[in-house]
Parts: sequence; structure tokens; C-alpha cells
Amino acid sequence: MRRLGIAVLVVVGLVVGASCTYKDEVPGNLETKAGEMIDKLADHEWDDVREEFDDDLRDLISEKRLEDTWNDVVDDEGAYQTRGEPKRVRPATAQTKKDILFFDVPLQFGRGGKKARISFHRDGKIASLSIAAA
Repeated sequence: MRRLGIAVLVVVGLVVGASCTYKDEVPGNLETKAGEMIDKLADHEWDDVREEFDDDLRDLISEKRLEDTWNDVVDDEGAYQTRGEPKRVRPATAQTKKDILFFDVPLQFGRGGKKARISFHRDGKIASLSIAAA
């Protein structure tokens, strides 16, 4: 149970596929918040990240599991180096709820690039967080 997939940080009940850039009104500057959450992961501020999870995600992902999974990604991909700017995306799934907003954040590790996908409820709470191939 050390990890479910080589590049998965957290995946919770949302099926996402290919995406395209998507623009409309983003409440509370969630693009900025998406980047801040990656910065907090890189700084090992696990509790601060979990505080932003919705209740379901917080119940599912402990601080220890979040830490272990981030460390697994770093072990596999090399040291975290930097991130790019978050971009709003619209997953190509018919089931996606329109009250969930998705952002991709490019990540650079020692052995290559990845992307984080963070989804938020419109109230700003994190609904899901994952790291996958770029």
C-alpha cells in the first residue's frame, strides 16, 4: 500500500481524461491557490495542505499518507525543482460536475516533468489532488 501508482499523489473518486485549457470566472483566485498548494507540498507543510481538503478527502488522506506519497514521487522522479503556472482545464468527461474546477500545474523533478492536477469546489476546498505524467 506504499503507493497505488508511480505518479499518483491522491486520487479521489473523480475520473478525468484528456483536457483542454478552459476559461471562465474563477472564484477566489483558485489558480493562485493551486500553485500555493504545490509550494506547501514541496515545503513539507502537510497539515496546511490537508486543512484545505474537503471533509471527504481529509477523512481519506492522513498527514502521514500525504507525506509518504509525496516522498514516493520524489524517490521515483528525483528532487523537486520547481513548478510552472497553474492553468484552468476542463477534463474531457461528461460526468464532471460543473461546480468542481480543475487546474493543472507543471512540475519539474530531477528526472523529468510531471503535472499536478488539483480540483476545487467553488468554495475553495480541495476535492482532489494528483500527480501524473506531464
